[in-house]
Amino acid sequence: MQQLFGDNYDVIEGIYDELRSYYGGDYLFWLQYGRAEVYFDNFSTAQNYLNHSLNIRDHGNFQAKHNMGVLFLKRARFQDNAALAAADATHGEEILREQIRERGGEDSYGYSALVYHKLRYLRRFPPSNLNEQLEELKDLAQIGFVKFPFSEAMKDANQDATRAYLMTSVLVRRSASGSPAQSDLDLTESEE
Repeated sequence: MQQLFGDNYDVIEGIYDELRSYYGGDYLFWLQYGRAEVYFDNFSTAQNYLNHSLNIRDHGNFQAKHNMGVLFLKRARFQDNAALAAADATHGEEILREQIRERGGEDSYGYSALVYHKLRYLRRFPPSNLNEQLEELKDLAQIGFVKFPFSEAMKDANQDATRAYLMTSVLVRRSASGSPAQSDLDLTESEE
């Protein structure tokens, strides 16, 4: 729908609202409705719709689980409270790591989503062990990229994670050697 209507939330929400009476019992309807709400950062509504999808069909509904993980990691970035953000990020990461364990040989979604969204969370809330977390994320991205070298999302996630890790690694080494270190680590996304 986004390809047809762009970022016009009112139109997209209106269409889903109209279709609800026809497809309200279909888990895929609630999955797609939930995905749209995640995209527009309406997290509580999205969580409700994704849970509805999972209540209709839990077994094999990996897409709803995947999107629930994305929801928690994405919502973490919008939190003002660092403790609430950390709880959301941890929960989202657990869901996506479970998806990687269950489906990591079938598709790149779990890998690329975890790397993409956790990296953005770390940019918003950099922990004291940022270098270690970025190294772990880089390693996960490399595993995903080796498994799915033709996935553009995985390729981008791998490049972003590697770049962020290398930037912090150089800064940590400079700081340890007594060279001037950058006080504000810039993990912003590259403009490509």
